[in-house]
Amino acid sequence: MVIFHVITIFPEMFSSYLNESVLHRAFLKKKIKIKFYNPRDFVTPTPKRVGAPTASVREGGRRKVDEIPYGCGPGMVMMAEPILKA
Repeated sequence: MVIFHVITIFPEMFSSYLNESVLHRAFLKKKIKIKFYNPRDFVTPTPKRVGAPTASVREGGRRKVDEIPYGCGPGMVMMAEPILKA
């Protein structure tokens, strides 16, 4: 059995590939196993407003995993800490 480890902030995006393709048949025959890791599960939520106690995600906390690139160019850069923890 081959085990694939996928780190992604959008694990639900893969459901169509895993339920309708050759990967689905391989999964059913127990030839492959795929594990998903969301880096947001490995960071502490930050409060939504300044001075608020640490809030959960449901209460408005944000689990930040990306930053603006140095030099303020287009796009975002993933932070290393959440990926390494995942």
